Amino acid sequence: MSLLKIKVGLLTPYWLFKGHRANRIHKKSLKDPERFSNEYKWNIAVKRAQKTLKGFNVVLDIKGYENLPKGTALLVPNHQSWIDPVCVVAALAKQTGEADVKHKKAVFLAKKEVMDKKSFRGWGRITNTFFIDRKNTRESLKQLDAMGNFAKENGDLMVIFPEGTRTKTGKLQEFKTGAFRLAKKEFVPIIPVTINNSYKGANFDRKGKTHVEVIFGKPIKPMTFMGQPNEKIAERVKAKVQKNYKEFDATEKSVREQEV
Repeated sequence: MSLLKIKVGLLTPYWLFKGHRANRIHKKSLKDPERFSNEYKWNIAVKRAQKTLKGFNVVLDIKGYENLPKGTALLVPNHQSWIDPVCVVAALAKQTGEADVKHKKAVFLAKKEVMDKKSFRGWGRITNTFFIDRKNTRESLKQLDAMGNFAKENGDLMVIFPEGTRTKTGKLQEFKTGAFRLAKKEFVPIIPVTINNSYKGANFDRKGKTHVEVIFGKPIKPMTFMGQPNEKIAERVKAKVQKNYKEFDATEKSVREQEV
């Protein structure tokens, strides 16, 4: 058994406790939204993400942070591993120690099955994640619209993994069109996001540290895609993500054993 797997095992009760605490903070925010504001919850999420990656011996290499706008935009990352959302949250942390500079806030879209896992439940609530039932198209569209309205009202970024699930081949999968419908509806720029090497971050049998790369591409302005079909936008954004993407061997045992 690797030292990392032992370390993760020892830290699991702590992370479960933190997940329970996140649930409590979320409930308090419903009663007292001024004290437990979205910014307050997001600061906790960023700190939690950073500590989680440190516990997993993962080092983030962030590129293109300057491409993130001040207002609402749609972030579209590829999906290699269940730690991808954690990497995105940590990558949105401010890149300076100046007190008046704030973290970039975001909301996420995820499949409802994530809420069945206790270790993810608190995380989903504290990050204002919107959950969809992929078998119910009508309700999924309602959740997308609710996510867009919430993000616009709060000036948040929106994060949607357009592949829908992590890659089983090591290659990029088809980008589904729902995310791009939302970008058009809310008239916001699209930021292609490439995540490399995160599949190794979730492998607890490895030795030493591993580097995960998060690359924020240049914004695609809404005026350049408003007249395009969603399928064409999906192809365009996928090509941008593909440009920086590093394919890997998904047949490795450590990759196949990942569940989420």
